[in-house]
Amino acid sequence: MQKDLIRNIKPFDNNYTVITTNAIDCLHDSIEILETKEGMLSDDGYTFNNLVNLMGLGQEWQDNEIDEVCQRYECSFNKDDSEVICKDGNIIYFIQCLTAVEAHVLAKKLRGDILNGYN
Repeated sequence: MQKDLIRNIKPFDNNYTVITTNAIDCLHDSIEILETKEGMLSDDGYTFNNLVNLMGLGQEWQDNEIDEVCQRYECSFNKDDSEVICKDGNIIYFIQCLTAVEAHVLAKKLRGDILNGYN
């Protein structure tokens, strides 16, 4: 049984630390988080990139809906940089937020497939 959430922490440059977690995203990659010196967390745009660019779910991604999902976890979506952020540094909420965003977008795709007869 996995007991630790954090797998690795290492400085990225003078402004960031990279936190590698044992939590996985929808592509079964470890969720990596950038943390600023001020304690803000960012996914550095990976969630958007995975869902929109790699999986082709741009039609299902709606910035306003994503921001609403993020707000449930005290996070937000910065559409200028396509990144999910958590200003207060709560890593548990942040990981839950990233997972909820993925679930939201993937569920929209599944609903659309069902309504369209899986064409």
